[in-house]
Amino acid sequence: MIGKKDELFYSDATGTCNTAYSGTQTIHSDFTGSTYRLRDLTKGNGVVTVKSTTGHADYTNASANWSITGADQYALDAHYGVSQTWSFYNTNYGRNSVDNAGKVLTSYVNETATVNNAYWDGSIMHFGVRSNGAGITAIDVTAHELTHGVTQYTSGLNYSNQSGAMNESMSDIFGKAVQFWA
Repeated sequence: MIGKKDELFYSDATGTCNTAYSGTQTIHSDFTGSTYRLRDLTKGNGVVTVKSTTGHADYTNASANWSITGADQYALDAHYGVSQTWSFYNTNYGRNSVDNAGKVLTSYVNETATVNNAYWDGSIMHFGVRSNGAGITAIDVTAHELTHGVTQYTSGLNYSNQSGAMNESMSDIFGKAVQFWA
């Protein structure tokens, strides 16, 4: 006897969100069957935006149209910005993520241990908070951090002295390029 198992792994949902820095934007999220979470599985192997708390819990919403407020709203900026950065590199350079092989782009948002900073750790992006409580997730910042990943996979610049300055410069340039492109 042949068996068959039907299983829905995810369902892409297009909706809107009210970001803190980029206004109302269209985003993709993932419908689990009961809730929506900030996962865009239409880009490479995914753009995943999670809380920087223990366990890295998903940001969730009852609808594909996101309207979260407070510190959690900055997750919408990170999700939108990273998705737009993936699209920028794919549209303009044919790149599929930072490694050109679809690497999942994970963002930890509202990282309280990271004050007045954001960074790429060689694998994922960390977005901290400002000392005034605002998030560090504007689109030029998200594009800047993701570009560190592209630089890592393309040129392998050593992050020190002049090569470190070149790495930062590339991220600054492409951060602004993505902002204007989006």
